[in-house]
Amino acid sequence: MPPFLWYNRHMEINTYTEQKLSEYSKTDLIRLVLNQQKDTEALSRKLDLLIEQVHLANQQRFGQKTERTEIFDQMSFCINEAEDILQGGSAEEPEIGHVVKEHVRKPRPKGKREEDLKGLPVTVIEHTLAEERLQELFGGKYHRLPDEVYKKLAYHPATFEVEEHHIAVYAGGKDQTVVKADRPCELLKNSIATPSLVAGILNAKYVNAIPIHRMEQEFKRNDINLSRQVMSHWAILSAERYLSLIYDRMHKALYDASVINADETPFKVMKD
Repeated sequence: MPPFLWYNRHMEINTYTEQKLSEYSKTDLIRLVLNQQKDTEALSRKLDLLIEQVHLANQQRFGQKTERTEIFDQMSFCINEAEDILQGGSAEEPEIGHVVKEHVRKPRPKGKREEDLKGLPVTVIEHTLAEERLQELFGGKYHRLPDEVYKKLAYHPATFEVEEHHIAVYAGGKDQTVVKADRPCELLKNSIATPSLVAGILNAKYVNAIPIHRMEQEFKRNDINLSRQVMSHWAILSAERYLSLIYDRMHKALYDASVINADETPFKVMKD
């Protein structure tokens, strides 16, 4: 039997000549081809793994690095939210075609803008020409046509105002009796907190998931000095005094019900 040494430790391949192969028997040639086929398949698998490793290494080293991800946790926020919405939805507001180059704009349904702005307060802003300019253009002979009307949506950030309550005090002329006017009920006594302010803090914290220290910074940008400790105290105290009553009422109504929880998952049962 000929020495079948395909690869040594240095991966050197044996070279066979036509004369050398002619000396082998048919059985030896069959074994030779089968062994070469096995080695070729093994080399092919190793080559595929090597190519994949090189591809992953190049992608990790030279690939695109971005903060944008496809899946977000419910409690996190997307940094590129505006870009994601613009690419995922239909941008109907831009009137100029080159604003969104690769997006084929669909015809906007008529009346959609009117429907979107319906119910909002309207401030009419008139733009007219001075009488001197009209005299210069028309010489005194002109009449006004129907106005050209277009709408814009203005946004006004949160505004703050100080409510200064003046309680009238009266004194009698004879017995010097002092009487004060009725003082309205306060949300938190001896505090500057108002229902609207506390509701805004609770909404920002527990609905919009804004941390209290960010609210503190936002208040400072509006020249309002509210520390995070004060806002935390307001939130806890308001929950204990007011929201706890609603919670207790809901808790009692829940326990008074005939069924608290029900598993409505359907499943097959026997007729018996």
